[in-house]
Amino acid sequence: HPEVLQAMMEANSAFVEIDDLEAAASRVIVKATGAEAGLATCSASAALTLAAAACLAGNDPDLMDRLPDVSGCPRTEIIFYQPGPFDYDHPIRTAGAKLVTLDYSAPDALDRIRKAINPRTAAIGYVWLGTKESPAIADLAKLAHEHDLPLIIDGALSLPPVDNLHSFIDRGADLVAISGGKHLGGPQNSGILCGRKNLIRSA
Repeated sequence: HPEVLQAMMEANSAFVEIDDLEAAASRVIVKATGAEAGLATCSASAALTLAAAACLAGNDPDLMDRLPDVSGCPRTEIIFYQPGPFDYDHPIRTAGAKLVTLDYSAPDALDRIRKAINPRTAAIGYVWLGTKESPAIADLAKLAHEHDLPLIIDGALSLPPVDNLHSFIDRGADLVAISGGKHLGGPQNSGILCGRKNLIRSA
């Protein structure tokens, strides 16, 4: 969009403290998504990697510095949507997570996910493809929270409708990755990660 290009040109003529820039971006993302905090990223793919890293390392700088070596992480597995036509499981694995992939379209998917949860589980992931939600995000969030696990949503393909900027958070998601270079009209290779403040701080 021309306004985005103009803003990029103006930004290129200024110098700012990166912490101040991130804080300002977070305020804009919070306003648009209803999340506790947000982070501008270098694509939805990068947002997914950072989301996984936050779930693996928490706020432990030593563990962060070691990733993708997860040998010191108490939880190393992420339950994730079985790859299909849009196989964006790679960004999650890039953080060092071991993926436990399941068929979320199965009638008993929620039970399969429940049975896959174990002491090594760091998070549950979901890929939104614009088709029938299976299982429903609210049900998946409830299951994740029963086990003190965060729910990561890959929402790269979720816009439009614009309501999806906040609907995943509204239904209990803890981290949501959104593409900036698609329907948001931002620069290519841009994205947003929004969600719980402690997880965004880690990311």
